[in-house]
Amino acid sequence: VQLTNDSSPSEARRIARDIPTVFLISHAVEWTSSVLLDDVRAGQVAARYLLDAGHTDIALVGGTATHDAANRREQGFRAALDAERLTVPDRRIARVGFSVEDGAAGFARIFARDERPTAVVVANVNAAVGVLDEARAEGYRVPDDVSVIAVGDSDVATHSWPPLTAVRLPLYELGRAAVAQVEHLTGGGEPERVVVREPEPVVMERDSVRSPA
Repeated sequence: VQLTNDSSPSEARRIARDIPTVFLISHAVEWTSSVLLDDVRAGQVAARYLLDAGHTDIALVGGTATHDAANRREQGFRAALDAERLTVPDRRIARVGFSVEDGAAGFARIFARDERPTAVVVANVNAAVGVLDEARAEGYRVPDDVSVIAVGDSDVATHSWPPLTAVRLPLYELGRAAVAQVEHLTGGGEPERVVVREPEPVVMERDSVRSPA
């Protein structure tokens, strides 16, 4: 089971009440199994890539505040900046969601201010497409005016304009681990919380990031 932005804890508990259940990406219910990505590391890798490119004023267009994977990605994002002793003011964080529309709204919120960041980490590829759309609509050039990197990668990232730099996550291994966990549960095993850490998140370099002017 993979939850959407709109899924509630009560809905997750209802799904898992009567049958062995494995949640993907989100650990929604404590007494069920879950198979998670290393979201903290992914957030770190995304922010670190921008830092290494020379950016120091970096914003986050993240998932909703109640989504545990989004919170872990934000934790990693903050950890990378903390390591460089860079603070992240609240005006640089938009906790909006994972859809194209959410990404557009998050970009608009952050860039409504006079002081604008030079780079943005985005919760996922879909939201990053929304960031690209809104940046274009507001007259910003990516990556000349603002760099964008997405957490998570997909074919969409290669067909956006510009093609999105993105952090590739081990989705194949996630699927294998989920199947193994289903077999574990149906065989009488106790629920487990599995984090897929290998292979590590890796940046797929494309055209949406450059060094700040």
